[in-house]
Amino acid sequence: MSQSGAILFEDKLAGGAKPGWREAPGRFVEHPEHGRLYLLESGDADSPIHEAWVGDESWRSYRIEVEMLAAGEGTGFLGIDFHAQDDSSACCNLHFNAFPENEEARFEGCARWGNLNTSWKLGPLSQRLASVPKGEWLRLRLDVGDTVANIHVNDAVEPVFTIYDLPFSSGGVRFWRYFASAYVRNLRVTSLGDGEVAPALEDVWEPAVGPGVVREWELSKVFPEGFGAGDPLVALRSEGMKWRPVEGDRRGVVNVIAIDPAEYDTRGVVFAKATVESAEATTRACRLTYTDRLSAWLNGNTVFDGEQRGWSDPGRSEADGWGRLMPDQFGAELKLVPGGNDMLLRLEVNEPQFGSGFWMRLE
Repeated sequence: MSQSGAILFEDKLAGGAKPGWREAPGRFVEHPEHGRLYLLESGDADSPIHEAWVGDESWRSYRIEVEMLAAGEGTGFLGIDFHAQDDSSACCNLHFNAFPENEEARFEGCARWGNLNTSWKLGPLSQRLASVPKGEWLRLRLDVGDTVANIHVNDAVEPVFTIYDLPFSSGGVRFWRYFASAYVRNLRVTSLGDGEVAPALEDVWEPAVGPGVVREWELSKVFPEGFGAGDPLVALRSEGMKWRPVEGDRRGVVNVIAIDPAEYDTRGVVFAKATVESAEATTRACRLTYTDRLSAWLNGNTVFDGEQRGWSDPGRSEADGWGRLMPDQFGAELKLVPGGNDMLLRLEVNEPQFGSGFWMRLE
């Protein structure tokens, strides 16, 4: 990696074949006011979601600076992949809405373990919003480190988003869109020193990652949709469960698809089990969160049966985190017996393209 401040790549994106692109920008157009610009087109359902890729896994800590102007085609999301790697298109991702009726943008971070999976349900929304005046350029600055990134908008000193728990620590940069379009100009990537990127805004998970988090689980293979819906305990005695030990991340979140994308990046049903130890017979409150739909049993008794949390489900709202994982989001009561208590979860994975997972802690 170059010394801090060294330019890793620079392109005004005004046309021409700038050396260094792994995948060159696809289309340049003449804008009536701003001249020749790169147009990140909205595409359709069959279009690739990303293009214009530069850099590789030698890039570790760096600053991305770029300007974007909504082009008005489509009403979806725009974004930048960073730490993008060749392996199954693994990358971290920043995206924000491009809905023309919105005066402010909500920034969202996620990771990708495959070309179709974005896992955005597993991370929180940005801590702040950014004003996006219609017809004006949006200046983005991403300071990216090994485990954390800060997102600045329009030269503001304070970021709008500190993304924690980056799953990938190096890689290149590429543009990203989902049913939205933008003009893009003035891309520059400069090197930052090791440890130069420090978290600036609060970690919404920090109060919930201490004692009581259930971190060690065993996960079944993926079963067809509807499997075990009638009697999950009978399903548990089925042959071929193929339990594998898994462990939650720093927060205790079990990211199902990341465990094995080749197996788990699909619709279906996954079971998880854990042992909860207790020194005595007692009742303890439990907090949990999940994607898609989750049910839970303790020692064979139902303790939680959650509603479906999907893109089109009625309960999906900002208060619900738009269907994403939020710490301490739901509650249950656990009647524990002395010794080991058997916790069983049944997770319906209905939207694998948006990520699937769960989290649990005892108060």
